[in-house]
Amino acid sequence: MTTLLLGLGNTILADDGVGIAVTREIQKRYSSQNGLTVKESVLSGLALLDVIVGYDRLIVVDAIKTGMKPAGHLHRLSMADISQTALAISPHFTGLPSVMTFGKACGYKMPHDVQLLAIEVRDLYTIKEELTPELRKAVPAVAQQILELI
Repeated sequence: MTTLLLGLGNTILADDGVGIAVTREIQKRYSSQNGLTVKESVLSGLALLDVIVGYDRLIVVDAIKTGMKPAGHLHRLSMADISQTALAISPHFTGLPSVMTFGKACGYKMPHDVQLLAIEVRDLYTIKEELTPELRKAVPAVAQQILELI
């Protein structure tokens, strides 16, 4: 079984880059083996199709701001969790159910197991190339949690 661990985000919008920061931390600790590929991307919507086609399993790591959990909390979501509320999750997740449906309709080999790991953040909109101190401190622990899930 091939697995893609995909970190999403924008590294010039403060905490929005946390998915990429966590993915980079995982790459430092984990060499590609056992069918796991680790990638990062700033893409969203249909542009993600080229990135995710061909894998059996997809694990997406991205930022989320619910205001209900402390910064650094790891939310575990499934496609069912976002299929009806996609616009409320994140701009990156907005099109994921549609991307999956479109890919299948085109006959592409799409991941049959999709997990969404969303990291609670504080600041998604300030233009700066660093995470807030809370998130910067949380990255190693979140990376370890994800490695244990894999």
